[in-house]
Amino acid sequence: MEVASLGPEMAGPEEEAALEALKDELAKTPEDLPGRNWLVNVADDLTYLRFLRGHQLKVKKSLKLLKHCAKWRVEFGTDEILETWPQNKSFGAQLVRKHWPMAVTGKDFAQRPIHYFHISLVDFPALIKNAGMANLVRHNVFLMETALRANPRGEAIMIVDLGSDQGRTAFSIASATRWLQSVVLFVKAMAKIADPFYPESYHRIYFTRVHAIFERMYKSMSGNLNEATLSKVQVLQKTDILATLMEDMPKESIPPTLGGDSQASIAKGGYITDEDIAEARALADESGQGDQEEDVPVHVELDAELDAEEDCFDGDSDTSKRMSLRKSLSRRLSRLSSRSSGKTK
Repeated sequence: MEVASLGPEMAGPEEEAALEALKDELAKTPEDLPGRNWLVNVADDLTYLRFLRGHQLKVKKSLKLLKHCAKWRVEFGTDEILETWPQNKSFGAQLVRKHWPMAVTGKDFAQRPIHYFHISLVDFPALIKNAGMANLVRHNVFLMETALRANPRGEAIMIVDLGSDQGRTAFSIASATRWLQSVVLFVKAMAKIADPFYPESYHRIYFTRVHAIFERMYKSMSGNLNEATLSKVQVLQKTDILATLMEDMPKESIPPTLGGDSQASIAKGGYITDEDIAEARALADESGQGDQEEDVPVHVELDAELDAEEDCFDGDSDTSKRMSLRKSLSRRLSRLSSRSSGKTK
């Protein structure tokens, strides 16, 4: 896909120059490089621009991460995951798919897909213990690949919901610390993939129905997120959630939990019971896959040289920006959580 077809946010002169420089370097890629077919023949200008935009148009850094991404896609089986993951009927896969309350609920006015994630209904401790982190990562890579293939420009809208409904949640005040620790483990695992290999995947990330526990969650999570991701975060107060969302999207794209009319099917979530585990195991046994799991690595370690190259990283500058964003968001979260403490709905 050529630059001219990128839509309303077409590449400017600087981006076009960086894109051409990157493509010149990619043309020199050795034939035996793992994942070269994806790197040269499958990835297009939209993919290259997402990497460039996600890394301040730095050609060398974008090139290295594209090569690492190509290698990871081969070892992880990413190019085939839209076919292989739905066919995976193992116990872990069954459990994750049924208890992961995330769905595409519609599109915004710019035709970006809306990804709704009811995170407070995810029983992270039980899923990590029973299904395993690898299956959580695989499921989320499947969701990201599905979204990107439907909208190659990236820039989806993410709505993260921390509210409970009819008393349903996946943690209590007593178990909050264990839940938070499990969330952080998941975020760390996903950040190793999402940040380097899926840059510029989200236009904006809304956090809704936040309460006291969210400030702790955010402080624990934010150290694992890059500056570009942090800059997209917007925290909505309970009183203006629907009105704010409707500035960007029709009511039909907003889930009912937030006052919208979306008809999208969303997994129920909530605490995972012994009955849930038994049901997933029975389905796996019935399929003949049982506890069978794919023997593939979750991560590809990035070269240490990436952290050392001054022309790739702005080091202190990036760290300063990230710390500034974290402090700014933390101040807002403190105000919000102090208002809503003890009033979670």
